[in-house]
Amino acid sequence: MKRTALALCFSALLWSCSDDKGTNDPPDKPDSTWTPVESYSLSTPGADYVLLESPYLYASGRGGSLFIFDISNADTIRLIGSHAAENTSTKTPAGYGGRALAKRGSLLYACFYGAANGSSVVEVFDVVNPANPNPVGLLQSPWNNSQIWGDYWEFTGICITGDTLLAQTSGFAFLYRISGPNSFLPLDTVRKDVVEPTCQTGGISLWDFGAGHFYAYGSCTQTGQNGLLWTLSRGNMQVTGRLDMSVNPGLYSPLMRLNDNRVYLWETGGGNKMAEVDVSNPASPALIRSQQLFSGFPLLGGTTFSLTNMTAAGSAFVFLGRYSGGVLLCDDQFNLLRADKGAYSADAVYSAGRVYVCGPNGVSAYVIP
Repeated sequence: MKRTALALCFSALLWSCSDDKGTNDPPDKPDSTWTPVESYSLSTPGADYVLLESPYLYASGRGGSLFIFDISNADTIRLIGSHAAENTSTKTPAGYGGRALAKRGSLLYACFYGAANGSSVVEVFDVVNPANPNPVGLLQSPWNNSQIWGDYWEFTGICITGDTLLAQTSGFAFLYRISGPNSFLPLDTVRKDVVEPTCQTGGISLWDFGAGHFYAYGSCTQTGQNGLLWTLSRGNMQVTGRLDMSVNPGLYSPLMRLNDNRVYLWETGGGNKMAEVDVSNPASPALIRSQQLFSGFPLLGGTTFSLTNMTAAGSAFVFLGRYSGGVLLCDDQFNLLRADKGAYSADAVYSAGRVYVCGPNGVSAYVIP
């Protein structure tokens, strides 16, 4: 899940994402169908998020499950270790789904959400032996804490920098000092109403992309601005840069990802809007382009593509539809190249010419042509 406001830098460029047939049509090529070269089936509970640290691929799934795959052989996805869901009052409840993963040394931090009481956890696994991931620590979200407004504050993402863990919720960011596998010292709480002193934000999404900065996206209820991107100093959580995107593109509840000094934000929930922001100068984030992508793109079963996640894959991009289905491959101008119209996908990572995609059916590998 930091206040000196600097100059606003805004530039817009229409983002073309269609070829001469339009984004609603698949590319008119014999090889336009994109099929995985290797898959590993997980009938229950599937996988929600993946983390790659070669030669291992880590995946978190429903019910607090963890899977570890060996991908040292490019033609094989081999499950070598797993941790089954637990259902006790002190461990990860069975109703939890995977939310995010982070790794620090031999410890893997897995964020799970979705318990009946609105709580969520970060469970810590010792993966020094990947064949036998061992749970060694647990951090529970401060659910219904009256000192923090008293509400449901599920962890929606985590990241680790050095010995600092940041866990974000829909309204706050919590920072902890990691002093041991099961020891988390609270350092700071960043409330959504004080990111910008003159603007109580109606919601905030906060991510750490390294290089000494956090990036936050939210809205200002006083002014009606629904698309503000802030750069915050990691050292003191002060605002150092600001970009107003409330008109263009006006994203609602977006997610974001960094690649080569570019922040990519995309709207969840069927909007299919996306924006690319240049953050090479964190004090002056600049909008490069924005576009509504793949509106009405047909999939198998009569559904249409609904963007829920994406990942950069070298000079290409892969777009995922978790609830609609669909795995789409585009070039760097987001022209559609290939499509797997039947796959349901939740998250993806790229390595050495391959994209590893996880979803309710397991993990699959696609080759970037």
